[in-house]
Amino acid sequence: MYESKTVRLSNQAKAWIERIKEKKEADLKELLSNGLTENLETLLRTNRQYDLGGITCTINLNVSISSIVDLAYDGTTHLKSEDWDKYATELKKVESNNLQKGTGSTPKLNLKITTFEGLGNRQIEFMNLATYSAAKRSLHLGYLIKLLIYAFMRENKIEI
Repeated sequence: MYESKTVRLSNQAKAWIERIKEKKEADLKELLSNGLTENLETLLRTNRQYDLGGITCTINLNVSISSIVDLAYDGTTHLKSEDWDKYATELKKVESNNLQKGTGSTPKLNLKITTFEGLGNRQIEFMNLATYSAAKRSLHLGYLIKLLIYAFMRENKIEI
């Protein structure tokens, strides 16, 4: 199941998401050229032939900001508090060195419900990190997504 929310993302977070998105789009293009869509349609028709009688099956696959945030969330669930603290400290340094102008963007994210629930838990959990120990409120969701994307890129050795 999926849930939609509008979240303000910084220009830097959006640029990082776009970098990951371009890579995943290239991967998807390769998979499509190797018959992924046809294989999925055949699999669907074979497994659900009685339900799909008289129904045209068309599968459209794409990479979105939301799918990248889901990917980054799933790809960082193994990180421990020490890892998050390290990435949070690094991110603060990156931010101070690369001040980006502009107000960012406000995309509507359509994420898995488990991703939103996990992000909500992390907002509170991250208040205990040494990097944010002085915080009186939980992290803003947009900033948390930025940290999540940063950690995902570092874990996967994607250039920042």
